[in-house]
Amino acid sequence: MRKRLEIGKPVFLYDSVFVPVDSEILDQKFADGFDVAILRKLGLLGWDVVQAVPKTKGIGLENVGTQTTIFGSMWAGGVGGNVMGVHVIIKKSLSVSDITDDPADEVGEFIRNHIRDFVPG
Repeated sequence: MRKRLEIGKPVFLYDSVFVPVDSEILDQKFADGFDVAILRKLGLLGWDVVQAVPKTKGIGLENVGTQTTIFGSMWAGGVGGNVMGVHVIIKKSLSVSDITDDPADEVGEFIRNHIRDFVPG
């Protein structure tokens, strides 16, 4: 990484955080609010939001006790696509000064936590 940075090529760290959304379905609340405090903190640490991928929840509905249901109930479709949160993809651009010999620094810790992503096979 250091060599790549020293010759002027970019190096990025990527990660994701889940942020719940104040949504509800059939009186079940997924969160009390939409709190982006974690994103503010990460922004101050140099992380940038790249994309948000919604996480949705759906439920099956059934008709019970109608004239069209011989066996008592019948699948009637569903409710889907209700957003319960977002997976926020974040990116941090590194510079030569971010790479140190201290394994406890931010980059060293990131690599230790994601070592499986760096080792082939």
